[in-house]
Amino acid sequence: MHAIRNTVAAVATALMVSFVAQPVLAADDEIDITFLICTAAGINFWNPAIKGAEDAAEMLGANLDIQYGDNDPLKLKQIFQTAILNEVEGFALSTCVSGVYIDEMEEAREAGIGVVVFNTDDPSASDWHVFVGQNLWEGGTIIGRDAIERIGLKAGDHVMVAAGCLDCYYAQQRYGGIKVAMDEAGISSELIGSSFVLAEATTAQAQYLIGHPETDAVMGVDNPNSSTGAAAVEEAGMDIRTSGFDISEQIVANIEAGKMVSSLDQQPYYQGFMTVTMLYHWAKYGIEPSDVNTGNNIIDASKTEVLKPYIGTYR
Repeated sequence: MHAIRNTVAAVATALMVSFVAQPVLAADDEIDITFLICTAAGINFWNPAIKGAEDAAEMLGANLDIQYGDNDPLKLKQIFQTAILNEVEGFALSTCVSGVYIDEMEEAREAGIGVVVFNTDDPSASDWHVFVGQNLWEGGTIIGRDAIERIGLKAGDHVMVAAGCLDCYYAQQRYGGIKVAMDEAGISSELIGSSFVLAEATTAQAQYLIGHPETDAVMGVDNPNSSTGAAAVEEAGMDIRTSGFDISEQIVANIEAGKMVSSLDQQPYYQGFMTVTMLYHWAKYGIEPSDVNTGNNIIDASKTEVLKPYIGTYR
């Protein structure tokens, strides 16, 4: 979870640290921005973020280079180092692995390269940059309380929460918020490691449910595990409902079928669009980027018709 600044002075200090030297550009200089996604290519969740980044780059006339880090710390560092050597004007990164980029962040800011973290923050460098994305802990608390109300959970019930990457920062933060909500209501919960591969996620969740028939609800802390919760419930032969995060065709179908009560949308299109826009304006005009919470928008059955045409693009 991105550290929330408590005072205006703290925000100002963080920004001064993040953007030490502004590049001096001629009016006709091109602006190059590297957009680093920490996972492998082909994960549908990133499509709206990529579209947002591409839309902003096209609108502003920036050169956008999208790279993928394959969850490999060495590859992530190498991509960042290459961007610095290439003297890009802006660098956008998601941080699946905490602490990977600290040296590169310092080197980039000293070189006048704007750095914005999007989607998943890095607590080890929380004072060195700005963040565009969802407040993960807060989001977990919001969707946890929402699930309690919509599912009708009560003290003594038990909730299984699944994550594609058990030790990843996003999973720990979102589950931390969910656990707060559950603990407040006297509901037990357990976070399990699953997979980002849909079939594997379904099997892992179903196996847990078969072994824990006392489970009263299922939640996912990422797109794949939110998408597969309902299928896992069916595979385990149970009749309980699910909740989770993000938007996919399967999540929307499950909500409309009443198998899933709600999902918390972090609006990744904004994460791509705002990140590239702010990096461009920093390089071009010296306008400081700033933290943006891209949303804690609860999607339920009343909202699915509006968003269905845009799944995979704007949603």
